Amino acid sequence: MNNPTAHLSPWYAVSTCLALLGLQYITHWLRVRSIRRELALRSEDRLHVAQELNDKLLQTIYGLTLHLNVVVETLPENEPVMRSLRLALARADEVYSEVRSSLEKTRAQSLNGTDFAVQLTRMFEETEICPGIGFRVVEDGKRRELEISAQQELSRIVRQALTNASLYSNTSTAQVLLTYSSSELVCRIYDNGTGISSSSQELTPKNPVVRGLIEMRNLTITLGGGMKVWSSPGRGTEIEVRVPANRAYKIAFA
Repeated sequence: MNNPTAHLSPWYAVSTCLALLGLQYITHWLRVRSIRRELALRSEDRLHVAQELNDKLLQTIYGLTLHLNVVVETLPENEPVMRSLRLALARADEVYSEVRSSLEKTRAQSLNGTDFAVQLTRMFEETEICPGIGFRVVEDGKRRELEISAQQELSRIVRQALTNASLYSNTSTAQVLLTYSSSELVCRIYDNGTGISSSSQELTPKNPVVRGLIEMRNLTITLGGGMKVWSSPGRGTEIEVRVPANRAYKIAFA
């Protein structure tokens, strides 16, 4: 027989309170999770906006620097305006370094845990460094998670190679091939542009293409790797960067 006063017992009161507390906790937990997810999305959006602005500013400063260099090289050394131009170039270099440092910090936040092939594609699409160029990333071998430093420097190398191809080689298609092996990561960058002239007159540090190659080689050296370049007029360019496994991967091959 049912006891009509059972709901008045202490145990019933305690169990009811626990159930209400549990329901309140679950509701609070769901709300907190929703807020965290929304904040994470907002933070990611802000990060992408910051990267895009820094990228565009970086490209603008780089372009202005190249134009100023051309002007400086065409003027005689005793020209009165030469001192002002050199000061402007020095300041432009300082700003370029500051913006690049800021960009690396924001990019490091978004690189953590990101697939590198996806990161390269995203970089290409978001920064619009090569408008009108067909681009793809191909992977060969078992995909590995890369160290943040390797992602940063390789991203800069790919960016510089694509910038050279877009601005100076009349390129219509470019491709990055990532080859993962137990001993190293190989990053090959191909384009179908006009190639690099072999003329000794043009292969000087004053040439923006050569300056870009020098910067890429320096970045490769910081990763303990090596870089090779194959190019000839009318046949496009291939750049190969090899990075040792212990510098490229977060977890070494077994």
